[in-house]
Amino acid sequence: MYLEEYSTKRKKKIFEYEISNGLESVYNTTGRKIISMKNISPSLHPSISPRTPYYTWNINNSLDSIGEINGHVYYTFGVGFCYDNTLIGAVNTGKKKFLNFGSSVLIFPDNKYFDTQDKTLKSLENKTTVKIAFTSSDLGIHAIKSESSSVNLTSLFYEGQGILISGSGNSIVDGYHYITGVDKASGTLYFNNYEFGSAAIPSLSCTISNEIPIFDSVCVCQNRVWGVSGNTIYASKVGDPRSFCAFNRDADSSYKSQYFDTDGFTHIMEYGGSPIVFSKSAIYKVYGNSSKNYELDIVCRGGGILESDVLSVAEMDGEIYYLSHGSPVKFTGAKSVAINNFPYKNMRNGCGAARKNRYYLSCIDENIENKFLIYDSDTGAWYEQNDIWISKMLTVGSCLYGLSTICAYLLDYDGDAPLDADYEGNVDSEIMLDEVFLLGQTICPERVIIRGKIWADSKLDVEIAYDGELLWHNVGCVTGEREGIFYVILPQQRCNSFKLRFKCNGYYCIKNIAVECVE
Repeated sequence: MYLEEYSTKRKKKIFEYEISNGLESVYNTTGRKIISMKNISPSLHPSISPRTPYYTWNINNSLDSIGEINGHVYYTFGVGFCYDNTLIGAVNTGKKKFLNFGSSVLIFPDNKYFDTQDKTLKSLENKTTVKIAFTSSDLGIHAIKSESSSVNLTSLFYEGQGILISGSGNSIVDGYHYITGVDKASGTLYFNNYEFGSAAIPSLSCTISNEIPIFDSVCVCQNRVWGVSGNTIYASKVGDPRSFCAFNRDADSSYKSQYFDTDGFTHIMEYGGSPIVFSKSAIYKVYGNSSKNYELDIVCRGGGILESDVLSVAEMDGEIYYLSHGSPVKFTGAKSVAINNFPYKNMRNGCGAARKNRYYLSCIDENIENKFLIYDSDTGAWYEQNDIWISKMLTVGSCLYGLSTICAYLLDYDGDAPLDADYEGNVDSEIMLDEVFLLGQTICPERVIIRGKIWADSKLDVEIAYDGELLWHNVGCVTGEREGIFYVILPQQRCNSFKLRFKCNGYYCIKNIAVECVE
């Protein structure tokens, strides 16, 4: 709030309220409750103040993991998985690795997926321990079915999938097998003839599963799910995130390979149409385009990433930015180079995101102090906002958000003008402005000048209270569709101080409020 003096001839004063400060009360914008919404200026002059959210969602507890698919937010807290503010089902506690695969959200290490079409959680992995019988043909034994009438293998597995049989004690049976066909009526799974050969095999008790590895990091590339665990790299069958056992010697089959010249893989991501793999000390690439010619090889020694900093990885302008052993670097495709002018050393617990020409980085310094920095790749300059800890960054629609416990920060958005001076409200929301005190004189508030927008079928009521009294007087309202500057005439009553209150039923956006007074 500030006071602007007019010339002595007009003998008027305007008390003008900038809506960018304060207004911390809970309000409603698009039917979703906001716990806390703050902002960092997108024009690279970092500052924290309340900002109008263009997209909001409920944050009921401290989030374990969060993601977005087609403009819809999903997240986990405790044992709950939520999509569009709706509790869908149960997951295990702990951090998740999410992947968007087609219209589904894959959830690791739970090995589940959420179908956005029917809004259900389902299992990626099926597993059963059962006694199986082997069916013979003229070409040899080439099929299995359960001897238990209560287990139908074709309800668990399907044609084109790979399965792992274990625990039978028979070296021919135990291992990976590729399903070439199913007979749902009899519950029989068929295989290529070479799978079991022609030897007679008795009924055996064993475990059958489409085993999903336990991944340290996952990504989607070439219509497959790729993952790393230790020094092993995996890829699912093309188009099928449930088939990591489909080794049928075809180009689209599953893939698995160990690489011993590494201290353990920490991160995998898609880059330039191929998987790029990081260890603690080096960067690798998967060359080739099918299971028949994939080959993993080292790109550069150095530029590795620790497990605690994998969330700092973000791609911008064809380069990968991330925190490597305490300092931000970028991978150009051939080597990893330091980013100039970074003001700190020994940073850790990095979380990053890229948007247009800016790299956003949240981390902790050697004194365990929170740092939030923005790097402008056009100018090579770093901009800093201290005392903010962001554990996850997320792009939803046209906005980039940063999340910290139950606070959401709007980091960047598609727009030309900053939103700091906007306040949006919806049904039954209320604005209470600070009290104005005029010492040694009385004034007469004459009219309220409002700059903003009122949507159709909405009503904005203006109320005033004089000299600290508890009684509010309704002095007028604005109805119908309005945009620009509009006025509300106040009663001719002198006072030493006054308060204003605005109530709305409907939808509005107020950019500026001024009160014109007469001495």
